[in-house]
Amino acid sequence: MVSGDFVMACLPRCPWFMALGGLLIGCAPAAPPAAVPVRQAASDHDHDHGHDHADHDEPETVAAGLTQLKKLCAEVKAHLAAGDHEKADGPVHMVGHLLEELGELVAKEKPAAEAEAKQALAAIFESFDKLDTVIHGADDEARKKLDYAEHAPAIEAALAKLEELTK
Repeated sequence: MVSGDFVMACLPRCPWFMALGGLLIGCAPAAPPAAVPVRQAASDHDHDHGHDHADHDEPETVAAGLTQLKKLCAEVKAHLAAGDHEKADGPVHMVGHLLEELGELVAKEKPAAEAEAKQALAAIFESFDKLDTVIHGADDEARKKLDYAEHAPAIEAALAKLEELTK
């Protein structure tokens, strides 16, 4: 089940993640969300979804987005290997925003690959949500044992699938 601060940072503010969240969470009854800003068009990126875009460059192409995603994955891996969960937290959250942007770019650049790409993006989202849940969890022992390597196979397979789909 998808949960944690990661989701709360992304879902209420990102229409793409609302759709992705529905795929991951399913049809469980829930309280209706508070008013959610709706973006009028994919090209209209003047919306506010809770972060300053100065903290990362928005990719203009899928290839650029995948390059950024790989960089963020490497940062998270390095910070977790060093036991620095606070430094890993920022890039973990940035992955969520980047996945939203990648979903939009795939829809624009490679519409025929959109359905499969959403599955790969959902797999990456799920892995990073698990990391985020432990980073913010109350279990210090679980946090100390947190290892990117446990999630790397799923993340790397999904990245490879995205690269294949968007060539």
